[in-house]
Amino acid sequence: MMSRTTIYILLLLSVVWCGTASAQNLPHRKQVRQGNEAFAKERYEKSIDTYQQALKYDSILYEARYNVGNAYAKTKRWAEAERELKRALTDTMRTDRELAAAYYNLGYAQFMQDSLHQSLESFRHSLVLNPEDMNAKYNYVYVRTLLEQQQNQQNDQNQQNDQNQDNQ
Repeated sequence: MMSRTTIYILLLLSVVWCGTASAQNLPHRKQVRQGNEAFAKERYEKSIDTYQQALKYDSILYEARYNVGNAYAKTKRWAEAERELKRALTDTMRTDRELAAAYYNLGYAQFMQDSLHQSLESFRHSLVLNPEDMNAKYNYVYVRTLLEQQQNQQNDQNQQNDQNQDNQ
């Protein structure tokens, strides 16, 4: 029979071995760190490539998805940013603040593509998850105001067209 000490040592060794084995099986974490370093140095194309490498190892890795979306936004590749941020938002294990930030950035990417209705909805989701975010509040009101102005212009134009038809 094994002594308690022997059992504890075996358990400790198995924990250490599992930790080492799992770290070796997580090369995507290193890629994410390298992508973060490139992003911090404003080397956005490099960070995109590095995050994409991480996603080859783990296609649903939130950090890589979210960060590559932000890197695309920094390079003004709005459609790609929107796609990646939407994919990041499918991760249901994130905190409200993390999801709020992703919705906020998604709203901005949509705004930059003139998708005002979608942008408004993304900013609304961001505010539901983080009601204290003053930037999200400002952007929500700003986009809502733009949509109201568009609607008023459309109504004015429709009235003008109706008057023109009546006159003819």
